[in-house]
Amino acid sequence: MKRLRNAPLLLFACYLLIGCNYSHTKNGTTIKQVNIDKLESSPVYLTSITDSMEIVPLENRDSALVASITQIKIAGDTLFMTDMFMKGIFVFHKSGKLIKNLECKGNGPGEYTSMSDFLIDRDKRMLEIFDNAQCKIHRYRLSDFSFIESIAIPPSLRTSFRFAKQNDNYYLGTYGLCTHLSEDKSTSSEVLLFEVSTGKVIPLFDADCRPADPKGNRTMSQMAFTTDLQGNVYASIGYQNQLFQLSNRQVKTIIDFNVEIPGNLRHGSYEEQEAYLNKATSKGMYSSLLLQYYNGNDFIVVGIQGNKPPKGYHYLNIQGKEYLTDQFMNDYLPHPQEMPCSIVADYVVSIIYPGVDKTPAAQHYIESLHASSEDNPILLLSKLKQ
Repeated sequence: MKRLRNAPLLLFACYLLIGCNYSHTKNGTTIKQVNIDKLESSPVYLTSITDSMEIVPLENRDSALVASITQIKIAGDTLFMTDMFMKGIFVFHKSGKLIKNLECKGNGPGEYTSMSDFLIDRDKRMLEIFDNAQCKIHRYRLSDFSFIESIAIPPSLRTSFRFAKQNDNYYLGTYGLCTHLSEDKSTSSEVLLFEVSTGKVIPLFDADCRPADPKGNRTMSQMAFTTDLQGNVYASIGYQNQLFQLSNRQVKTIIDFNVEIPGNLRHGSYEEQEAYLNKATSKGMYSSLLLQYYNGNDFIVVGIQGNKPPKGYHYLNIQGKEYLTDQFMNDYLPHPQEMPCSIVADYVVSIIYPGVDKTPAAQHYIESLHASSEDNPILLLSKLKQ
């Protein structure tokens, strides 16, 4: 692992927002208000929102080879990541050394047939995998990744694809698909609370099922869960200009954007949502606002625009300054370049694929790390200022 500070600055296209954020209190809860429409554009540098960058070249032995990273989670000095082609979890130390290649596909004890999502329970030192095909949540010890137990969930939750955990309860994300809770009760609530102790499934948002889709359960919606460093859980749901904190059966609004989204779209038909996405490409037209980071007054949200392909704009409020960007450029590097970035825990993460990125700047940097086109991905982890 290498750490860089104060490398040359790099210009890139993004937007600086000043004086457009305020808050008000409602029912004892402070709601942050964000006004996007009046924002002016200005460059922003990665060094202005992060303290330093760690370089993590993943080791190259056969059992560690990663083709395409689809999800990353960070817990202390450990990196957990899924690969598009290997239906398991790679576990690396921040030095880049492989700790474990967890792949337990099957129908036996401790085995999964699908991996819709996974999470790290830091307090109980567990890794948990959501297997919606088997309607189970599988638990493994972080110490040696041995199997602990499987938690059965009601078959109705097979329509869920994301999950988060608070205490011993689980929040399940459905993307607004219809979930049949009983013979006479159905819901399109984007978030369902599963209480393990009672076995109850509780919709957290009022939502009747959408009209039946003749082509099956299709959705043009997005949703996300975010868990902060204190264990609080937040939910972002499609076609909503508000972001929410979840606490057992309670939901409270924490951020309100001035974005105008037609109210009927949230539970409109697939065709109605698709038509909106196809034209939602101008300023201020967002289909989803997804919270990626929340720490007191600091937060990061990605706004999704359009459909072919969708485009994301990151809104950042870090240490009293606001930014909006549709691209990140890394100015820690000796030869800076634009890089796709995501927010993981309290890091801005970029991934370099040595055999894929052929730009001269990227190749020069890869060579400076003594890497070749055959090598595993290289992760760049930039710690957000706090």
